Amino acid sequence: MVHSTNFESIAVKVLDTMKRIAGAGSCYIGKLVKDEVDEEQPFIKYIQASSGDEFMLDKILAAGEGVSHGVWTTEEPEEGEEPEEAETEQKPLRPLHIKNVLRRADIRYFKVPSLGSYLACPFVYDSALNQICVAAQLAAPKPEDVLTRDAVIEGEEEEGVGEKEDAPPLLVLPKKTTQLYVAFDTLADNAASPEGFGSNVQETLQSWVDALGPAMDRSDEEALKKECATLMAAASANEAALAALRETEEAVKQALDEKIAELPEDTNEEARELAMGRHQLVAASNEVSAMQEAISAFSSHRVQPRLQVIKIFKAVLYLLGYTNTSVLQTGSKKIDWPKMRQLLNAVFFQNIAGFDAEIERQAASYATSAALRELLEGVVADEINAESVGVGALYRFCTFAIQVGDAAAIKRKKEIEEAALKAAAEAEAKVAEEVAAEAAAEEEGEEEAE
Repeated sequence: MVHSTNFESIAVKVLDTMKRIAGAGSCYIGKLVKDEVDEEQPFIKYIQASSGDEFMLDKILAAGEGVSHGVWTTEEPEEGEEPEEAETEQKPLRPLHIKNVLRRADIRYFKVPSLGSYLACPFVYDSALNQICVAAQLAAPKPEDVLTRDAVIEGEEEEGVGEKEDAPPLLVLPKKTTQLYVAFDTLADNAASPEGFGSNVQETLQSWVDALGPAMDRSDEEALKKECATLMAAASANEAALAALRETEEAVKQALDEKIAELPEDTNEEARELAMGRHQLVAASNEVSAMQEAISAFSSHRVQPRLQVIKIFKAVLYLLGYTNTSVLQTGSKKIDWPKMRQLLNAVFFQNIAGFDAEIERQAASYATSAALRELLEGVVADEINAESVGVGALYRFCTFAIQVGDAAAIKRKKEIEEAALKAAAEAEAKVAEEVAAEAAAEEEGEEEAE
């Protein structure tokens, strides 16, 4: 663990070892999830678990639930009391220890309540896996691009001349503080010793936990480097795709004009719009198929993409019938990027290829055409294409699918209304015919009577 640059690959083994040291039945890592922009209260999500405790993965401890939300706090000086000079430094975090959980009414159980002890050992580290660090890493000067100030001055008269430094300035990544804890409990054994976890055991476990922060920091930095390398390669490929898109757009426009010109002159506006939408939707679906590799690459990204990209993925998934629970954090409205990116698989592209926008479907409230249009508000097509033509193709597919779906719904409604009017007219004509027949029969009867 000390030298590991891929903590996720050894996480279960580390937790299993710590569980044995603790003499616990379960061991898992909780992470505080918060967003300075989002007004939603922070919650704890369980991100790693020891063998046999996989049921804890992705479980949520909402704000105000349980006892673990206070694990990162330290004691503050009394009001009006000046802290001593030695106390001005950050106090070390201390484990939260509960000897018998059944004696606490505020314990949150993820299975049935059981006798047992609970220990939460907190730790904090600064993570490089965020959009700000990605931007900083991508913008960082490369060794071959760095010139000394004197070399630049000397080379002013001769453009491009200058001596390069041995290395670029040290990049200081704008990491974000991440708060986590490792929890141990003996609830699986339905037993709690009078002293719970002994002080010696607590000290040993906390020393292990303290080593997790640096290990996860190294792992995140390595993941960031790999991700940025992938993004740089994708950006280079996207330039070629962007140039090809211009040609494709012109060809699609020309084909669309020809398609519209073939329509009968008396074609109404609804039918014309539906025909246009169909043609554009087929073209967008073909673009998605052609860009499948570029789109699938997002499934390997550890860092959540920026908001406009997330909006498009979310809208397309909802359009295809995926539920909100498959893309959101459990019990929250926040996007769960690890879950969402796993959905960008072969089935996803099969669903797009076979999607029929014209059939009538019962959509959830968050997946109606109105909801999807609202979700895509603020998306700028040119900005998306500049970042990823593949995601731009998804945006066009979703937009045209909504357009075709709405046009088809209007067509169905009009057909129903026309059918109702025709049925009413036929019924009225039939009644009139029957009345006329009765009148004729009566008149004939009167003539025979005379």
